[in-house]
Order: sequence, then C-alpha cells, then structure tokens
Amino acid sequence: MTEWVGGSGTGPYSSGVTTSGKARTVKTSGLIALALTLALGLGAVAHAQEGASAGEVMSELSARSKLPEDELRRLTADCAAGQQSMYFCAYRDVVAAELKLQRVVAEKERRFPACQAATEARVARWKSRRDKMCARSAAKEWGGGSMEPTARNLCLADSTRRMAGQMLRMSACPRR
Repeated sequence: MTEWVGGSGTGPYSSGVTTSGKARTVKTSGLIALALTLALGLGAVAHAQEGASAGEVMSELSARSKLPEDELRRLTADCAAGQQSMYFCAYRDVVAAELKLQRVVAEKERRFPACQAATEARVARWKSRRDKMCARSAAKEWGGGSMEPTARNLCLADSTRRMAGQMLRMSACPRR
C-alpha cells in the first residue's frame, strides 16, 4: 500500500500525483487498492515468506474459520476473484504472520528464558494496541462498509509481520 506524503490527503489508500509541477491528492478507491494488493500477489508473497508451511497455515485458518481446508484453498486460489476471496486471502496472511510471530517468540523465550514474562507482557500489550489501531484504521477508511474486515485483516497481517521482525532483532529482554 502507498502512503501519501504531503498535501491534505492521508491514509493507506491515498497516493500523491504531480501534475504540472504541483502536488495534488488523488484518493484511490480502497476497493481498488485492496484488489491491486491482492491481485499483484503481495499477500501471497508475504504468506510464502512467513516461515509456516502452507499446510500449517491452511490447517490453522480452517480451525479459526470453521471452514474445510478444501473450501479455503478454493477461496484463496485467486485473491482477486471477489470480495470473499480477498477477505480470506487477507485472513490467511494474518494467520501466517501470527504463526511466524509465535515461532519467533518461542525461540526468544528458549534463548532467553529469564525474558519469558517480559516478552509475553510486551506481546500482549502490542496485540491489544494492534487490534485497536487496525479496527480504527479500517473503520475510518471504510466506515462500516463490507470491505472493512478485509482492510482490518491487511492491517493486522502487516503489523504482525513488523512485530515479528522487531522480535527477531531483539537481543535483550524487552522492557515491561
């Protein structure tokens, strides 16, 4: 997703366009931005790099959604096929990112056993902030529209991938 830098437009679905040397804001449709993100395979690329196997991710997605894995494979085969596919592709990316974060945290706790309580507290605080921030962001952009859950999932996946990266770089106990 692009972030507008300058001008009066802000948000994850805004882009800056310069015409005749002047910056102006062109608000792109959130649906188009979501479709492009998923159609270009950015979700699938991120999913493949998360460390959990596709089978593990699909199994966990099935457990969370209560849908059979075959149905989920069909829904996530073409992320740009429709709104439902976009949603499940984004949800799949959340699951993949969360599995990666769980593995990173477990490895940190194994390497730094004295840090377990501080690490768990940090992750719990972060999850609460992440969930609130992504819900607010999606609601602001979509205002209760039918794509709001997909936008929220995209935010959750991105934020979780960033947190996993931060945890990977952590070389000491986090502050409580």
